Amino acid sequence: MKCKIQGWIGNLSFLYLKMQEWIYRLPDWLFGTLLFAGVCVYWIPAYRALYPGTFGYDGPVQMAQYFGERTLSTHHPILHTYFMGMFFSLGKALFDSYTIGFAIYITVQGLFVAAGLAYAATVAKRKNLNFLLLAAGILYTIRNPMVQMITFSSTKDVLFGVFLLLFSMELINAPKESGKRYYIKLLIFGCLMCLFRNQGIYILLAILIVAKVLRLCKREILVCLISVIALVGVFNGIVTYGLGIPKGDLREMLCVPMQQVSYVVGKHYEELTAVQLELYKEVIPEDGYKYWVYNSADDIKSRFLTDELMDNLGAHLINYVELGLKYPEDYIYAWKGLIEGYWDTDLMQYRLLAMTYTFDELNVYGIEHAGLDDEYHLGLWLATQFEETPWKLQPEMCLWFGLALLCVALFRRDRMRMLFLLVYVFYFGTVILGPVALVRYLYPITIASPMLLALLHKAKEQDNQRF
Repeated sequence: MKCKIQGWIGNLSFLYLKMQEWIYRLPDWLFGTLLFAGVCVYWIPAYRALYPGTFGYDGPVQMAQYFGERTLSTHHPILHTYFMGMFFSLGKALFDSYTIGFAIYITVQGLFVAAGLAYAATVAKRKNLNFLLLAAGILYTIRNPMVQMITFSSTKDVLFGVFLLLFSMELINAPKESGKRYYIKLLIFGCLMCLFRNQGIYILLAILIVAKVLRLCKREILVCLISVIALVGVFNGIVTYGLGIPKGDLREMLCVPMQQVSYVVGKHYEELTAVQLELYKEVIPEDGYKYWVYNSADDIKSRFLTDELMDNLGAHLINYVELGLKYPEDYIYAWKGLIEGYWDTDLMQYRLLAMTYTFDELNVYGIEHAGLDDEYHLGLWLATQFEETPWKLQPEMCLWFGLALLCVALFRRDRMRMLFLLVYVFYFGTVILGPVALVRYLYPITIASPMLLALLHKAKEQDNQRF
């Protein structure tokens, strides 16, 4: 019996290797096209169920800025605001319907995601990465109900996630790749990553520093990354000073400190000095600490006065450090509430946002849900409850894939894997400084799951130098 089992395992292994060999012999263009078409076909039911797409998250605010109903600022990426607005204008001009324009935008966005997945898989094929792990990652991604919901929504995280993936795929080649074509692609994808979400520039700066210190790539790559930062800086300068578009408020970056200090003030009000309380009320007046909630800093953030902070920055910084040293456990507790939803999405309080039309007062374009598959739509809605979703499709699984790959990269001291992973490590670092845990913030990591899994296996092509 033991011999028979070993024989079956051997036969299955042989068949698998032959299958991988046959698939990987396909021309890159054919392999990518077939995968692109497969993803598009698989997502048709979700597209029909969510038609014309979920006009939610910050989409209505961005369109209000685009059409001049609200003041335009760089709080939301200008490029994404105008890209989406272009389709609204196109739909109105050609069909006298903003809904059709939005539906076209959502279609284009879905095609971008499918193309990004196909491109990433094609790079994995060139690297001769394990096909079984790659296929498992692709299936996890395209079957994931949260991926389907967010792909067909107006959030900026979708296109940003695509460009983040494309940029990270080029970094995989950084240890050995060269040539004009490669540097142009790295430059373009890097710029798009930064311009479609504001934290892209911070991710790039962190990668540049670590790559330099650990010598993860050639000098030419570092020069290319510096060029991306310079070009994005020029673009932002033109937008801010040339076009007169005001900068977004910095308070979005300060959510964790304001949440921590507000919790300490609320819990230890009687113990604090008059100076400490006065400093707090300078930036969060009217007893703002009373609006503190465990899993969201939005209420505190809405009352935060950034200008007052900047006018007395040194004193506020000292106060923040002093309170942290005196009440470290409270600081940890307050931060924990903002991030624990990423590791256990059952704790996320705003998961229904993935299918919610937000800011009704700004939706003056007549965009309403008109899904063509009510049964599939109900299935997606149930998936937002997470307990109806199998554990293997839970959104937080992508973080475990990333953690496993980080262990592999550090153990092998592998440049290729480390460069790829740094993109997502630093991206997640910006996420956990945000005001609330949202599943859309996991989207860029989730669509990278095929590569996070495929890179766990050692490639036959030994171009992954050690650092």
